[in-house]
Amino acid sequence: MTERYRDVLVRVTERLSLRHVNLMGTLQSADGGLASAPPFVCELPTAGVFVHTHAVRSITPHEVLPAEDEQQAVKIRVDVSMETVHVIEATLPEMNPAYLTQYRGAKVRISERGPDWWGQGGSSMRKLLKGVLHTAAPNELVLPWAKQHHKPLDRNGRPTRSTKVEWLCQFIQNDPYRAYVRTELNSALALIELLDNTQHVDECPEFEQQYEWIFLRLEVTVRHLLTLWKASRSH
Repeated sequence: MTERYRDVLVRVTERLSLRHVNLMGTLQSADGGLASAPPFVCELPTAGVFVHTHAVRSITPHEVLPAEDEQQAVKIRVDVSMETVHVIEATLPEMNPAYLTQYRGAKVRISERGPDWWGQGGSSMRKLLKGVLHTAAPNELVLPWAKQHHKPLDRNGRPTRSTKVEWLCQFIQNDPYRAYVRTELNSALALIELLDNTQHVDECPEFEQQYEWIFLRLEVTVRHLLTLWKASRSH
């Protein structure tokens, strides 16, 4: 991974952490504890930050975690995945049945590994994430909004991924939570974009060894996108 890619990950991770601190501050009760989460927050976002930082850690140089910490991280990873799978399995077929096939194809590579398993799994991840994002935020809906609000377009005059994320996040009414989710999704897109490289190399040991963490990052991202997609349809 080049230094430029590492710098991108550092910046988006720092922004995500800052947004998380700001959001958690708004959820503090008068006595300093956590207040009840407002109805717009389906889950406290600490798990999302945990997943992102461990996904980044898995593909960048870091010291090895102590055995106890690693075991705890694996337990949390499993818990987050189990909570997320239900939403994905129930909602993806409603959006597009083909997306569920892609999701299951990437997931099965965790346990069933054969020749080029990680390359096939990475390809399914890319296809799924891009498909869900573009279905949740189609060009024909986002483009007029982007032009009206002077948001970035790509060189072909289409909304960028970050513009699509911002369009989706407009349906979140609470300002701190909207800012957090926007940063959460942009950080995930940056991470997955870096993994596009796995489709152009013959070996990628970081991705191969830490496939489970990258896949969980994808799951959390898809869950956010599906939630926002359903919110956008009600407006």
